[in-house]
Amino acid sequence: MKDKSLFIIFLFSVFLLAVIKIENSDAWTHLSIGREIFNQRGLPETEPFTYPMFGKPFAHSSWLFSLLLYISYHFLNVYGVIIFKAAVITAVFYILVKDAMLPHKNYAIAIGIMTAIVLMTRPRFVERPDIFVMLFLSFSIYSLNAFLYENRKYIWFLPLISMLWANMHISIVLMLIPFSAFITGAAAMLLLKRAGFRTLNIITTVQLRTIVIIVLLSFASSLISPYFISQYKGGISVAAPILKGYMGAVLNSAVSGGAGWQGGVEIIELQRPHWGFIKWPYILTIVLAVSFILNFVFARRLKYNSGGAADLSIIHFLMAAPFVLMSFTAMRFVPLSGIVAGPLLARNFAVFFEGIKNNWPGAGQVLRKGFAAAVIMWILFYTGLTLADIKPFDDSRKRFGFGINYELVPEGALRYMDKWNITGKVFNLVHWGQYITWRDYPARSAFVDARFYLPPDLLNEAIMAQSIPAVWDALEEAYGFEAILIGYPLPAPHEMARAGQYKLLSHPGWALVYWDDQALLFLKRGVKYEAQIDECEYRFMNPTGDISTSIRLAMSDEQYRGGIIRELKRNITGTNSSRGYAFLGVMYNAIGMHKEAIDAFLRVRDSQPISYLVQAYSGMAYAYARLGNADESVRYREKAQALRKNAALLYLSGRD
Repeated sequence: MKDKSLFIIFLFSVFLLAVIKIENSDAWTHLSIGREIFNQRGLPETEPFTYPMFGKPFAHSSWLFSLLLYISYHFLNVYGVIIFKAAVITAVFYILVKDAMLPHKNYAIAIGIMTAIVLMTRPRFVERPDIFVMLFLSFSIYSLNAFLYENRKYIWFLPLISMLWANMHISIVLMLIPFSAFITGAAAMLLLKRAGFRTLNIITTVQLRTIVIIVLLSFASSLISPYFISQYKGGISVAAPILKGYMGAVLNSAVSGGAGWQGGVEIIELQRPHWGFIKWPYILTIVLAVSFILNFVFARRLKYNSGGAADLSIIHFLMAAPFVLMSFTAMRFVPLSGIVAGPLLARNFAVFFEGIKNNWPGAGQVLRKGFAAAVIMWILFYTGLTLADIKPFDDSRKRFGFGINYELVPEGALRYMDKWNITGKVFNLVHWGQYITWRDYPARSAFVDARFYLPPDLLNEAIMAQSIPAVWDALEEAYGFEAILIGYPLPAPHEMARAGQYKLLSHPGWALVYWDDQALLFLKRGVKYEAQIDECEYRFMNPTGDISTSIRLAMSDEQYRGGIIRELKRNITGTNSSRGYAFLGVMYNAIGMHKEAIDAFLRVRDSQPISYLVQAYSGMAYAYARLGNADESVRYREKAQALRKNAALLYLSGRD
């Protein structure tokens, strides 16, 4: 297969793998802000979305990304958003492969390495400015390499790239790392040469001077932003505590207690990677170290016929080291380390391959063709399994296709609110605020969104409210919301989640009128929603509590038992809730209706939290045993036990 054909197949696979239904909550923030900028023809002066901050100054460092994302929606709806994302990600890997082929033009090795980087970075294939960070970072490094290896002039685009970067994301400070590595490494190489060390004359004083000029121009152009130098100040203020390992702990203590499982995405993103959870940083570090050793040894054995790869490894080591170190401080940096290290791995291993080819020409040619064939088979294999969501390449959040992953947003509850004309101020789960804004602004306004644009004390109160009813009362009195839209407690041993179990359910001032697999909706009593409460309130069923407690009460109270079953049937008729089917199955088992229980448990979807899948499988095992079907009973008992062994880990994997 020709090299260019392999390249095209690889890029097509990247595009397909980036065609993912919208699942990241930050996408709605960017779309909402982009819509506001587009409609107003400028940045808002004050906060328009979260009502506790109405009238406060508005600031958004990623305004340009938000505008571009909304323009893609404006012309092609959700299709445009996803195509826009996929096109940017494909461009990233186009640049990475081009960089990886310097100087040896070995497509097979470059693309083979990049397939691993695709899998490593796919969790960040999202509608966030992160994709442009990957694009700008990869182009910056490639243009510098192309200038030194081939004297190409792409580096003169870097001032423009820096200006765009500064208006796309606060991470503009990362621009300084490649520049610093190239300047420091190049200066060191020139000094070594002047001291008499044998090095290839690949960097000249003129080239070094040119790079310094580009750095100054890039920094100056990055100040062309509504926020001027504050982009750098903000980037450093965010990066410093992360690099010290503090940010994850701070956010975990501030947000995790009872915030609901949907609220944990940011926490996981900022946690330190551990071997038992994510192995990429460890594997990448080891493989990268081995590749540098091979580069150093074989480049010199080839007597400097390697295009200067060994000499430039000084620069590349200085460039890779900060990103590798960052990947051990927070999971959000793991994909960036892959973006930087991928081309280095390909370049270093290409030197090793050059050594084989030069010493054994026949074997080298056979190896090249065989490796290329293996790469194309691998691309087809992992792409197919990933798109089909088959282990080990499955990801519950990454659903192939165009549209929205509604399992991650409270769409059902909002449709209920549409039906009953429930508008105005909503108290909401943190990571649903931006979806409420995008979908319903200005008819509904959110209390908070994932920008966390609230005073720290107020943010803490919003989190504690789900476990302390008195806090609800204080917040409601202060801000006048009449609807509460929140998620479920964490199925983990968090004290606040365990202790609270959403005491709001027993609060005399609020009524639960809707629940499904994502959300619970409460309405305030004694105001304008009494008709909805009379018709829709759940008076018996507690969807957040321990199901065994409901069973004990139901067995001793026939009226209570009948009420629970009626409410569960009403719920699943209106929402098709897996949670509702799981509860109903347990109820049917308790009253001896085992066939009906099996039918209910079979409707619990695999995307549900592990605890409910375990409940469904265990319930089916019990029902089949009572029906005399021992084989099916054993099969479902084994499925339940297989999940229970690693329930916590699987739960966290599904969240990331």
